[in-house]
Amino acid sequence: MTKNGEIIGYWIPSQSISESASEDDNLFLEFVNPERVPVIYACITLLPGQNCRIEISPLELQSWTDLCRIAIIDLQKWISLHLDRTSMDISAEGFIEGDWRTTEDYWVSEPADETILTAGPLIGPREATLVLDAVMHGWNRRHSEYLAKFEADFASYIGVKSALATSSCTGALHLALLALGIGPGDEVIVPETTWVATGAAVAYVGAIPVFADVDPLTWTITPESVQAVMSERTRAILPVHLYGFPADMPSLMAFANKHDLLVLEDAAPAIGALVDGKAVGSFGHMGAFSFQGAKMLVTGEGGMLVTNDQVLRDKAWKQQDHGRKPGTFWIDEIGRKYKMSNVTAALGLAQLQSVETQIAKKRRINEWYRQFLADTPGVSFQTEIPSSRSICWMTSISLEEGLPDRDYIATQLLEQGIDTRPVFPPISTYPIWSQSQGKPGANAAWVGSRGLNLPSGVGLSRASVTRVAEAIHSAVQSA
Repeated sequence: MTKNGEIIGYWIPSQSISESASEDDNLFLEFVNPERVPVIYACITLLPGQNCRIEISPLELQSWTDLCRIAIIDLQKWISLHLDRTSMDISAEGFIEGDWRTTEDYWVSEPADETILTAGPLIGPREATLVLDAVMHGWNRRHSEYLAKFEADFASYIGVKSALATSSCTGALHLALLALGIGPGDEVIVPETTWVATGAAVAYVGAIPVFADVDPLTWTITPESVQAVMSERTRAILPVHLYGFPADMPSLMAFANKHDLLVLEDAAPAIGALVDGKAVGSFGHMGAFSFQGAKMLVTGEGGMLVTNDQVLRDKAWKQQDHGRKPGTFWIDEIGRKYKMSNVTAALGLAQLQSVETQIAKKRRINEWYRQFLADTPGVSFQTEIPSSRSICWMTSISLEEGLPDRDYIATQLLEQGIDTRPVFPPISTYPIWSQSQGKPGANAAWVGSRGLNLPSGVGLSRASVTRVAEAIHSAVQSA
């Protein structure tokens, strides 16, 4: 934090932070000066709902009244943004007379950003502390300490038996296809609307990606669209939970079981998305997630492969370790190197500890957009399937015929300092595939030409969302 442009200190955790709401769940933070000497100590007790209690104590005998006032405000903002708590009872005995109480949500009340970007992570003291520890001590006997905990905690969160941290989600998809035995001559059905990695991973193993159209509302594949492109060579389905919105996994799994097909879920942007209370990535034989720098949970680059099948997990693990026989230097098959580092895992572990808070914020941003654009004609939103929870990694809209061109709208917003990005074109139209894919699906073609991803960074304020919505409304009305 700063005062008059000068850095005067930082809040850092002095003990591990979690976010469950109970009387016994305390967060311990220290405010350190620029020389990293602790000067203020805060104990935060998380209470049910939006409540918390903060007790602040001095660690030096000299007067820190002015500094404490600034530090308290800074701490309130941090708690509002990172822990999603807005009702705070604050006592600062020896610093400031009386108790403070606030019900202000600083995240909601922040002013609009001058430049509004499409994505942005939520990084705070937890991340800095764990990464610093991994950098300073995570070597030799502790070389995989954070990696092992990240994998274990992620598997527990998703509700699967095993998780394998990788260097990217693309690498996780590649490893999964190898473990599943997909190879030359096999066909794998993937959605038309997705990032190229979904189809590219299929090509990596010599198989053929076959592209299915998507539902016009959810923008994900359905049993009907899969049925339309199936052949006797179809071995697997690779559904994508696009932008954090789940595909209909119960229906897809019933279809796959009926036709004896393997299922690999591309859940890259969908950590924490649910269908019927069950996490995406846990329905299929295997699932893959991403921590790329624009996702909700970030490690810069990174991925996670999950499964309930120990045999598949062991095959994938061996493949990502150069085909090495476990516990030896003996190589008996050609493998790959898709490992995540311990330092990267420390950042991922810290991010995972705030996953539910981040999801709540993403969904709130989506709700704001729907509220503010409700009266803008011709604008529709990507839709959740029934009994699901999207994490709304991206809030995305489509523009009906008769409205201005999607690229025109994007240009108008960019001129006002608002970044957007187009929805993926049908990936079957890329000239990289070994076999002609024919005409793209009608729904995918529509979404690819009329769809727009709006700014959706997890720290986006209500005022920034309002500014984006007003700009879209104005651009639609002016053309």
